[in-house]
Amino acid sequence: MFFIRNRVNRMSIWAIAYVGSHDKNTTALVQGKVDAIAIEEKIYQKAIESGELSSDRYTILWQSDPLPNSPLVIRSTLPDKFKLKVRKALIEAPPGLGLVGGDRASGYTSVQDEDYEPIRRIQETLGLDN
Repeated sequence: MFFIRNRVNRMSIWAIAYVGSHDKNTTALVQGKVDAIAIEEKIYQKAIESGELSSDRYTILWQSDPLPNSPLVIRSTLPDKFKLKVRKALIEAPPGLGLVGGDRASGYTSVQDEDYEPIRRIQETLGLDN
C-alpha cells in the first residue's frame, strides 16, 4: 500500500514471492532469499525478542492501520440461544481469558461484515482475489 499510495512502481524494484506464512517470511529474509517481507507485528516482535531478527539490521518501511484479527465463527445452524451464550461468554470474559492462538489482544467484541472493509480495500488495491 505504501508504494501504491506513493506511486512507486513496485515491479521496477522487486518481485513478489509468497513463501507460505509470516514465520516463513522471517526465515526467507534472514536467509537472504528476499530483501523485504510483509509480516504481522506480533510475529516481528517475537522474532526480535528471540534474536532471529535484529532491529539494527532490519528497518520497518511502513505499518498499516490496525486491521481486525481473524474472526471466531460459529455454525449458523446451532440454536440461537446457544450462539448468544457463547458470544456473551467471550465478550464478557476477563481480559486475556479465552484468547485463541496466544494473541496479545485484550478480548473479544462483536463485529459486522463492514468491519473487514479495510482488508477488502487492500486486496482491491493490490489486485488480489477475494
